[in-house]
Amino acid sequence: MTLKPCRECEREVSTEAIACPHCGAPYPTQSHWKGPGFEWRSEATLWGYPLVHIAFGRNGRGGLRVAKGIVAIGQFGIGAIAIAQFGIGFLFSFGQVTFGAIAIAQVAAGVLFGMGQVATGYEAIGQWTFDRSSWSAIESNSQSKFIDKSTNLFDLVSPPRTNFDLVNTTPHSRSLFAYDSNLSRITRRNVNDDFFSSPSH
Repeated sequence: MTLKPCRECEREVSTEAIACPHCGAPYPTQSHWKGPGFEWRSEATLWGYPLVHIAFGRNGRGGLRVAKGIVAIGQFGIGAIAIAQFGIGFLFSFGQVTFGAIAIAQVAAGVLFGMGQVATGYEAIGQWTFDRSSWSAIESNSQSKFIDKSTNLFDLVSPPRTNFDLVNTTPHSRSLFAYDSNLSRITRRNVNDDFFSSPSH
């Protein structure tokens, strides 16, 4: 069995090892192994980013490859234009789950326009959408609730009705209990027989 140093930890491992037993690096004896994925960058750049960056799969350390360029193409992509399964395209994005000024995807989070099964944007097309009309409906509903609450503050409250109940009848004195409209006892009056015989009562 031939032994070679691991490209990551430099400890000796078998040339047939799929992963380093010490650090876990895949195919540790292949010094230039870059992972099972694919990656390509254009030589032309703009502001330090490649004009086109294509990336799929994983890198030599097992991490996910992310395409980052003016035009980004891959499983994960970030760029002015992104074509990716999961992508952020500042101008345009296309994929499964994407965000951008203009987004077309299964789940599309667009600012100006979105199209997909679930879509958002100033204008949106899809099975479930959230666009300017949705905002208008929410705003209108909020204003309506505010007006209703404001109107209720100025509603006139009718004064409670007062009912008199005659109790404790005696030959010379009777008691009156006054109740409000909620049937809560509020006053008691002791009166004599002359009170009831008066025409004003």
